[in-house]
Amino acid sequence: MKFSVFLLMMFAFGFSVPCEANDIKYKIPKYKVGEIGDSIEVLDASKKADGFWIYSPKGQAKSANNVVVFIHGYGAFNPMIFGAWIKHLVADGNIVIYPRYQKSLSRPLPRRFVPKALTGIKEALLLLADRGVNPDLWSSLDVVAHSYGGVISSNLAQNIEAYDIPPIKSLMICSAGSGPFKGGILDAYDKVESNLIIIDSEKDSTVGSRFSKYIDGLTPTKQNKVYLRQSSYRKNGIRITSHHNEPYALDQAFDNGIRNYTAKKALRVGYVNLVDTEGYWKLFDHLMEEEEGFSMFDASMTEWGLSMEHPEIKLTVVNQ
Repeated sequence: MKFSVFLLMMFAFGFSVPCEANDIKYKIPKYKVGEIGDSIEVLDASKKADGFWIYSPKGQAKSANNVVVFIHGYGAFNPMIFGAWIKHLVADGNIVIYPRYQKSLSRPLPRRFVPKALTGIKEALLLLADRGVNPDLWSSLDVVAHSYGGVISSNLAQNIEAYDIPPIKSLMICSAGSGPFKGGILDAYDKVESNLIIIDSEKDSTVGSRFSKYIDGLTPTKQNKVYLRQSSYRKNGIRITSHHNEPYALDQAFDNGIRNYTAKKALRVGYVNLVDTEGYWKLFDHLMEEEEGFSMFDASMTEWGLSMEHPEIKLTVVNQ
């Protein structure tokens, strides 16, 4: 209770203004080179609030053919929280940029989250270019985000030109929202051109569906969009919950040692299940494969099945 009250007092006055990206001097920060197993190279430039990690295929892994930006939720600046999902993406030939937009749970203020994330993304691309990676890999970006990351990524997608970043071809926001805060939320999302998947969870008591409904309502004419809801399921020995942290996919090989409130919770609830592998992961994989149009969903579809063995386990399309 004391923790929640403290955060509310610290951040309730946060607000959003587009950051002036062209006024910021971007540069390659100091970084360390490491590895996870034999197939993932890690570039760690994460010390500052606008730092980042880059995970790339190496060795016998599938060669890099794409760049994904993975934007974490509030306090989730320990990549182990989504480590299994990151590993899956890298194994499929994606370079994954994981920008850090917070130094701690109390700073910076939410109105600084977007510029901090933007700096991390831009400097990560500079670092990749400096290391000889072909810039054609980020002629456009695929972005996946959870919680507050969904607010940040939607802001980026709306302000591609102003922020001078590559177009965001695919955007998937999972349990997106800012709770009681306002930083990063915009009045319009009319310039979001990305193929868009919005997913929220039935029993999300952290941010609920407020932001999901908000951005869905501000992109009413988009034909390349679907809004899904994940529900709980308990039957035949299978138990699937539908809380805020369902996209967590713990892998301690990605652990940076941070043990804040978010990381400790992830250690308790961050397991991988059917909702991850056949839901979030597969949806984003298919979204990245989309070119023109939005062939993975059409107006007649009402659900996304997760299991042929258990067809009752599904994501439901939310009526527009």
